[in-house]
Amino acid sequence: MTFDLTVYNQRTLDAYNVGLVDYIPTGLQLSDGTELDTDGLITNLNNEIAYIASGDNVVVTITFTVMNSFQGTSIVNDAEISSADDDTNPNNTPPTDVDSTPNDDSTPDDLANDNDTADVNGGDDQDPAEITVVQEFDLALKKLYSSWNDANVNGVIDPGEKVTFDITIYNQGSLDATNVVVTDYVPTGMLFSVSDNPAWTGGTATQPSTTVASLAKGAQMTLSIVLQVDPAYMGSLLTNNAEITSATNALGLPDEDNVIDGSYGSADDTSELNTDNDIDDEAVGTPGISDNPNDVDNYDLAQIPVGQVFDLALIKQYLGNFVDNDNDGSISPGDDVTFTITIYSKELEMHTTSS
Repeated sequence: MTFDLTVYNQRTLDAYNVGLVDYIPTGLQLSDGTELDTDGLITNLNNEIAYIASGDNVVVTITFTVMNSFQGTSIVNDAEISSADDDTNPNNTPPTDVDSTPNDDSTPDDLANDNDTADVNGGDDQDPAEITVVQEFDLALKKLYSSWNDANVNGVIDPGEKVTFDITIYNQGSLDATNVVVTDYVPTGMLFSVSDNPAWTGGTATQPSTTVASLAKGAQMTLSIVLQVDPAYMGSLLTNNAEITSATNALGLPDEDNVIDGSYGSADDTSELNTDNDIDDEAVGTPGISDNPNDVDNYDLAQIPVGQVFDLALIKQYLGNFVDNDNDGSISPGDDVTFTITIYSKELEMHTTSS
């Protein structure tokens, strides 16, 4: 951005060798390396304004870049006349300005008297300019299945095995995020254990949470959570959701896309299936060119298939039990004989006795 510094010669004498100084504020970085001499946060005009006739004015421009790290909403930039003479003789004493003192920074950030060239109390040789900086707070989340411990080495996720999910959070805004709380919604058919997830210390066993202290603008971070498929689970597909349920920033701004308050998520929910893994946004460095209005981008799911085997077996046995109705000591016609039938389903057994 470019500022115009207009220097007015308001009295009867011509002015020579007029120097200017700009007090660079936090948040601005000088771009005019060839025209200005910078010393820390003070920038002086390399070539003084050689001449300003009585009653005339001269405009000098200065260009800055708003620093990428700036987290505020406004910046005030001050400039001041640092020196001036009424002739071209450097050996005599410069004149005294009738209503201000050059280079004394006596009225910094004086927005109340902005652009006041009639100030006679020392401020008309120094003036501020204020700019408004638009900031955005925008977080997104993506959840993916990562791996599992294939305990029986059969190549499928089975009941009782542990599954790892990766949850990546993105800061797509211009503000650093702080106290970012991520909540996982453990689905019916999965179990959470703190021993498997030492970083997930908040929430409950069905909605555990973890907190990221800070996430800089433009940054991303991946968190992992391990869940066990319930050994008694009988289904074939599990849906696991995660959500950013709370976050703060220096300006207290809400997320620009979706409210971050934990109101979207629940266990077993498949509402985000059609926009799974969608983190499109208009921010620089993110996928897509705009946010998808049909997607809650701080909430996402991951689904896993569960291998089930339907396999029954049966054994029928005679274990020597009979009713000797004729008391002859052996199985005879008319005697009652008992058989034991055992039905096996994996490790479960069901016994049925018939006679």
